Amino acid sequence: MSLIYTCYSLFFINGQNRIILDAGLVNPKKETGKLGIRSHNFLTQLFYRTINVNLRNKDTHKTQTVFLNKNSTIQWINAQINDESKKLAPNVSNKDIINKINEMASNGINWSKDHIDFHKGSPSKKPLRVIIDRIIGFVYSIHWKIALSSFSLFKLRFWIPTSEKTRFAAAQARANYTFHKALRDVPAYSKFLEKENKKNPKTFDQIPIMDKDNYIKKFSIPDTMTGGKLPSAGQIDTSTGTSGKPSMWVRGKEERYSVKTLLNFAATVVVKDKPLFFINAFALGPWATGITTAGALVDRAITFNSGPDADKILDFLETFPSSEYPDHTYVIAGYPPFMKLLVDKAIERKIDLNKYPIKAIVGGEACSDLLRNSLLRKTSDKETKGFGFEEVFSSYGASDLDINIGYESPFELELRQACQQNPNMAAELYGVNEPVPMIFHYDPMNYYIETNENQNLIYTCVRDDRCSPRIRYNLKDRGKILPMSDVQAIMKKYNVNIMAPNTNLPMLFIWGREGTVNYRGAKIPQEHLQEAIEKVPALKGSINNYAFNTYIDAKNSPVVEFWLELKKDVPVPGNIDELKTMLIDQLKLINQDFRFQLEKAPADATPQLRIFANGEAGYMSNQDPHRKRKYVLENGK
Repeated sequence: MSLIYTCYSLFFINGQNRIILDAGLVNPKKETGKLGIRSHNFLTQLFYRTINVNLRNKDTHKTQTVFLNKNSTIQWINAQINDESKKLAPNVSNKDIINKINEMASNGINWSKDHIDFHKGSPSKKPLRVIIDRIIGFVYSIHWKIALSSFSLFKLRFWIPTSEKTRFAAAQARANYTFHKALRDVPAYSKFLEKENKKNPKTFDQIPIMDKDNYIKKFSIPDTMTGGKLPSAGQIDTSTGTSGKPSMWVRGKEERYSVKTLLNFAATVVVKDKPLFFINAFALGPWATGITTAGALVDRAITFNSGPDADKILDFLETFPSSEYPDHTYVIAGYPPFMKLLVDKAIERKIDLNKYPIKAIVGGEACSDLLRNSLLRKTSDKETKGFGFEEVFSSYGASDLDINIGYESPFELELRQACQQNPNMAAELYGVNEPVPMIFHYDPMNYYIETNENQNLIYTCVRDDRCSPRIRYNLKDRGKILPMSDVQAIMKKYNVNIMAPNTNLPMLFIWGREGTVNYRGAKIPQEHLQEAIEKVPALKGSINNYAFNTYIDAKNSPVVEFWLELKKDVPVPGNIDELKTMLIDQLKLINQDFRFQLEKAPADATPQLRIFANGEAGYMSNQDPHRKRKYVLENGK
């Protein structure tokens, strides 16, 4: 009997006990369900090659005898060794295995190891089979339509025990079916495959990746539709045009029904069976989020489509006070910056939001914890604020696809906070020196999601109701995917106890594409700038808008500026250089890559700070409220 100098946690999945050792990664083999090392009890160990060891149980704080499956242990170790010559042979002695684990425990985990290519983000290499894929995909399509017929049937999908592996396999089958259907029915898609020299891909990963530039903009709108024509009924909306000219999107009747149904189900999850006042504060007009949200809940709630107009919303709350409608829940949906404006406006008009059972749903851009805390009655550390919303949840989507791909729940919010407090857990979840991402869960029976070598999320809508299919569509959003079992096992390893969600749906980690500036190779997200601002006492609470501005100077060198616009009646300070130093000092504490690059940069390459009076920051002050806010400007635009 030998002692291994590392603690372990016990994790039960798919009918097996798995040992999670502190000495290494939870899932280096990158296979769903293959977490840690398989273990056996006293009887079953008689039928396998095992290693009998004494380990300290992190849950009981006692040293216990554990029977490790030898093959599983060797595979777990070898998956963490990059040098092929140093990997353990199948016939290695138990003593050498134990010595290797103790060596790993002594050296600690090498966080420079690439964690990005986690298994569920890897493109599928399974063969495409026309007849079988169509049959299986058709069956799953019927299953999905039955589930959408009522909320009870939709919930039944999650009550019936289903393994993660089965969910992912079903999503892959539906993605294959969607590909075959589009190849047969969509004129632009077959032309696209010919252009990319991929007319007959053999496996799903050989299907070319499409995006707005190489597909949407290259073909006429009717050509991208099923049957080569517009649907007989439906909706045309546009993106906000943040990155250029807005694109137009056609949505047929069946697609609109599915999205509407899913939004109604989501509303029921949030407010249960209570009567609902729903206020749509997204930009109205032809913009996708606003127009889709406008009509989605009219059969479930009393809907008020105010758009981003704080005074109209507050007028509504005064007209329909909770004192007269005590059974109703109030939900407001809109962009995160507008929600802050709304709370500030309520304070200005002396309207007590605390008298309302009111929640916020935000989307369109990331909502940092600092911004969320400014919207809540109580911050994440339970500090009483006195003003704001009961709860604030984010929703993830895109006008190119759907507005409700990813959902946020209390589990994801607590996980984000735990990542901020435990950098090693964060590193094992999504990598080193990364800002805390937005975290959502998503339904594989709605979207099949992969990642490419650049960490771009690749989406295939596997519902067959889209009149314009999206197959391996690159939004250019950076992120990664993890099975729920991986997330829970990693949490257990780091003693993070969060109440488990009601489903085993996979997790989506998203950093997005907008709001990040590059400083000499270091990526600075807008959330880091916002956090740094809040940590400078002289700036906290006085900033109305902020952004990065980049330009090329007379020496042809790139320059990064931090632009801050003050709130009304706040004077421009005279000590700009002092404030710049304090802001950069905070940013260095938050972002290790920035600190490293700054230390090596010449003095004249330091980022600059510009502070503007309210309304005098040019484009930053005058951004269209109907569009998502830009946080990275070029030459002030």
